[in-house]
Parts: sequence; C-alpha cells; structure tokens
Amino acid sequence: MLARSFPRIERWVRGELRFFLPFLCVGTGGFVIDASSLTLLVMLFAPQTVLHTLLLRCVGFSCGVLFTWFFNKNWTFRERPDGGSLLFYYPLMVAGALVNLGVFTACLVWLPLAARYPVVGVVVGTGAALFVNFASMRWIIFTKRS
Repeated sequence: MLARSFPRIERWVRGELRFFLPFLCVGTGGFVIDASSLTLLVMLFAPQTVLHTLLLRCVGFSCGVLFTWFFNKNWTFRERPDGGSLLFYYPLMVAGALVNLGVFTACLVWLPLAARYPVVGVVVGTGAALFVNFASMRWIIFTKRS
C-alpha cells in the first residue's frame, strides 16, 4: 500500500513545484527590494538604536511586500485571477511578517554582525518566513473561491 502512495506524492510535489519555483524567484526579487531599501535608508539616516533600525526595516519590508504581491498575483498564481487582492494579501502576510521581523529583531539584539550589518538579519528573517508565506499564498490567498 505504501508503494502505491509514492506516485501520488511525486505528482503532488511536482504540482507544488510549479508554484514554489516562481514563488522563490519573486521572493528573491522581494528580498532584493527589501534589503536594498533597508541598506539605503540605513546609509541615509544612520540609525543609532535598534528601534530606529526596525522602523527603517518596516519601510523596506513594505516595499518588498508590494513587489511580491504584484508578481505573485500576475505570474506565480496567474491561473487564479479571483484571489489575491492587495487588501486580502497584505493582512495575511502578517504571520510571515511577524516571523520575519521577530527573527530580524532577535538577530539585531543577539548577533553583533547583524547589529552592524542589518542586512544579515534580513537574510535570516526572510529565510525563516519563507514557508509561512508560501503556505499562506498557496492555500489561503490564491485559492479558487466558489
């Protein structure tokens, strides 16, 4: 019976990869937007505290979310045009954002390298939130509605 399950599992994995691979590409672009925005803002405003850096991170993060919303809606999940309005997308990204920003903050506080180079915290936070965001998009936001 277990041997019969493998073809189903393989089909499921292949089916998910057609969404996950474009999701990774879009997420990479979102990461570049987020990290670049943060780096530019840190250079411009030279924050002196973790709170100031967090505020700048929120701006960069929002730029990244807008980028990923547009490209996930129009490329990754384009076959599901009835889902993914920005008003629905943004609030549901809160779980991923909380994971991302929580890990980012922990890095700023506990990793001297991240305190000096906040983009290190962006990398770690983004990696931690990857699967939360994919699950939210795949099974909640861009789901066919009847």
